[in-house]
Amino acid sequence: MRNSISVLHHPTGRQGLLALVGIMLSLILTGYGLLWLYATDRQRTASELLLSDITLDLNQKIDTQERNFIGGKFISPKMIASHYLVIFEPTGRAIILNNNSNLSSFNLPTWSVNASQNQTLRRNNALEAWRPLHNGYRLYVYIEFVPIWQTFVNPLYVLPWLLFLLFLALCAVQLQKRYANWFQLIDYAQNFSNHSQSGYQPLQLPQNSAPEILQLNQIINRISFKNHQYYDEIYELMHRQTHLIDKSPVSLFLLDRKGRLIYFNEKFANTFATPFDKNVVYMLYDFITGMDKQTQQQLIKSSEHATFLTLSVTNLQRDLYFDLHLNPFYNHLGQLQGFSGGLEEVTNYHEKLEKAWIGDRQTAEKLAGFDKLWAVLGHELRTPLSGMMGMIELLVEDKDSFNEEQQETIATLQQSSQTMLGLLNDMLDVAKIDAGKLQANITSVDLLQLLNQTAELMIGNAKRNNISLYIYTDPNAPRYIETDDGRMRQVLLNLMSNAIKFTKQGYVALLVDKLTSSHPVIQQKKSGMQDLAKDWLCITVKDTGMGISPKDQQKLFSYFNQANDSISRQFGGTGLGLAISNNFSQLLGGFINLESEVGKGSEFQVFLPLYNHSLKPVFELQVNQLPILLIIISPFDITRRSTEILNFVDVKNIIFTEINEHMVNKINALNLKDLVPMLIIDEVAYVGNEALFEQISLFQTGVKVIISMDSERTIKREIMRHFDGLIQKPPTLANAFAKILSLYEQNMSLSDIVCLSAELAFQKFLQKYENTNFEQNKPNNSHDNSNTHNNGFSKQINPVLDDVALMLPNQLVNQALTAMPAIGSFDKQRTVLVAEDNLINQKIAKKHLETLGYEVIIANEGEEAVALLSQNREKIALVLMDCQMPIMDGLTATRQIRANQDSIPIIALTANDSDESRKLCSDAGMDGFLTKPINKQKLTKLLSRYMI
Repeated sequence: MRNSISVLHHPTGRQGLLALVGIMLSLILTGYGLLWLYATDRQRTASELLLSDITLDLNQKIDTQERNFIGGKFISPKMIASHYLVIFEPTGRAIILNNNSNLSSFNLPTWSVNASQNQTLRRNNALEAWRPLHNGYRLYVYIEFVPIWQTFVNPLYVLPWLLFLLFLALCAVQLQKRYANWFQLIDYAQNFSNHSQSGYQPLQLPQNSAPEILQLNQIINRISFKNHQYYDEIYELMHRQTHLIDKSPVSLFLLDRKGRLIYFNEKFANTFATPFDKNVVYMLYDFITGMDKQTQQQLIKSSEHATFLTLSVTNLQRDLYFDLHLNPFYNHLGQLQGFSGGLEEVTNYHEKLEKAWIGDRQTAEKLAGFDKLWAVLGHELRTPLSGMMGMIELLVEDKDSFNEEQQETIATLQQSSQTMLGLLNDMLDVAKIDAGKLQANITSVDLLQLLNQTAELMIGNAKRNNISLYIYTDPNAPRYIETDDGRMRQVLLNLMSNAIKFTKQGYVALLVDKLTSSHPVIQQKKSGMQDLAKDWLCITVKDTGMGISPKDQQKLFSYFNQANDSISRQFGGTGLGLAISNNFSQLLGGFINLESEVGKGSEFQVFLPLYNHSLKPVFELQVNQLPILLIIISPFDITRRSTEILNFVDVKNIIFTEINEHMVNKINALNLKDLVPMLIIDEVAYVGNEALFEQISLFQTGVKVIISMDSERTIKREIMRHFDGLIQKPPTLANAFAKILSLYEQNMSLSDIVCLSAELAFQKFLQKYENTNFEQNKPNNSHDNSNTHNNGFSKQINPVLDDVALMLPNQLVNQALTAMPAIGSFDKQRTVLVAEDNLINQKIAKKHLETLGYEVIIANEGEEAVALLSQNREKIALVLMDCQMPIMDGLTATRQIRANQDSIPIIALTANDSDESRKLCSDAGMDGFLTKPINKQKLTKLLSRYMI
């Protein structure tokens, strides 16, 4: 029935057909119009061509005086039906030429134009033209064209109309077929869902259907096939999902927005022995409870928070443990629909975790025991070692009584014992680092004092290696910094010890510079840090040793690694020092950077952030145009750093680092004007160049000071007799100016010096404390050395000394103290109580103290020490208290002494050099800390600090 419906009865079909006919008709009419224009143009072109040929031919004949015009042959184009020519001779004779035999006669045209003019006139299908010829001839041409409509009658031009009609017929037939095919496609598409469920049934159209219809049929069949596949996959997926959820080993469930269980799987039902029933209202807390009260509250209010939630829960019997996971889900409008959740059973994990916790607690107890073992072991090892080292030190002090071979043996014993002590200290530090117990005790540290004390400890090692030590500090560096004094000191000692050990000639220098965070090394090491300090301190240990290759530099900061095995065999050591120093630097917020070149030396740079530091510069010496010119001569370029310091304190200076004739000539040519020259000569530069220095005129007449690693007591006399004074290395600004001023005072008045002379500086501060009557607090001649007198004097004199120390470096402070007559006239308490249970340590301490001029009282344990102190309180000025003793330990004894309101200085004497030990001693009331083995220099400093 549908196939018989005419396409003309369908509105869409009619519109399409009319549009197609209109397009075809427009194309045909347009074609005929273009054909008409083309024919007209062809007529015009043909006539002009014919006129041109005739005119040219006749002119040639006239020029050649050929009279036979009739014999001319003119080719007439196909579009020209006929033409005739009239040639007028100058005599008036007319010659007529005609190519149409049907024209038997015609009327001559009237010549109405000038003979020399060309004129063309078109009429319908004819053309008239007048042309002048040569020698007075004239030409009239009449042309008739073939009618254009005759051209259109040609079958060639009628064929489009026939094709058009045939096309219309074919279109009607094809539209009828396509209409039927479209109905089949629409009907098949409307029944997609039925085809998918019942199985794939493709649509079959006749093979003679239009290609696009067949292509569309294939597309629809493919879509139908895919749809059928998707239906099968969805069905299979739903089946699997149902099986997966119900058979899942995890308890799964769904909650509505009110927290009610609307579904749970078989695992959930089996776990809690409750089958799912749609008609029963379940709540989640009917099955589980929180591990604690807070978790239980979160569980009850879980439906109020549309967020992902994980809780640790148990069943109501608390024999099963679960991790509860809740995740909200929403509809397509973004509205909360409920929560999906799961209960992951972690009973086994919980049991393992409990066992692991018990194991960790046991491990922690073992580690604590191990730490205690280390502390005890360290103490027990230090005790015999300190005894051995103390005895060796006593032998060294009395070395003049031994022959050369015995002295060498003693030196070897001393070096070996020091190495063993260093190894023990390093091992204890590594144990602290590995245990994570390394902490920084940040305090205000005198940078200048720290550098000087560190260098002093290294003088002996440097002298044994026959190298020089130098200290150069940036004048802009702060005097006081916030850091851990002990850790910082150990870092510098480790670095300097290594530098000295691997330097066979030249020098080791300790350099201090103040930098900003824009320094390239800081930017490289600390890039990305948000709280990067603006100011940094760089302490560099520079040496002229063997240097380190880039390959070996990578190994240096790991435990038990040196640059290579040959170094370990040649120089010894464990390789712990640098690793420990690196850890300490990081603990203080900084890092260590290494720059080294094989054969030229190394620079270990310790970078520390200056978050809190004093604005007080490291040097505060003030000079008002001091008329001195320092001429410094040294073979090392590092000496040029002196210029920066001397310029800062406004002292004129010249530095020479090349020892040759040119240097001599420049010094002799100096224009001194009103300046007093002083030659400061490095012993390394002088030895071997004595004759060269004799050529310097100032060397004969001026003030000369030698800089040497030796003291005035140990330097060779044949060298010292050529000089007026000596500055011991490492030369600091303090001791250098102390020597310079003493020499200057011998020749010049002090009117030009302000705040440089120790006496003037001290008197300046005495004026500040003019109300303090020191004489009233001095002990009388009746030897009434009561502690009250000492403490009163100490409390009043200490502020003065502190102010002097803040203004002047240590050397000048010492000079000020020496120059003070009041202090020099004191009768001091000279008795020290030593509480020590080890007989060897008793002997060592007693020997050192007696050598220093002190009387000694020995106590074997704490109770005895308290009793002896009570009995001899008027004599005893200080107590050396061992921390670990039988019956009563040193800490308990100290607390008992403090409980008796006694403020006598008590110095801890212990082999345990740990932070915990220091804190325990401080908390117990001890004033100082001295580690075993007893070092005489450290003991001397403590005594000078706490005994007046």
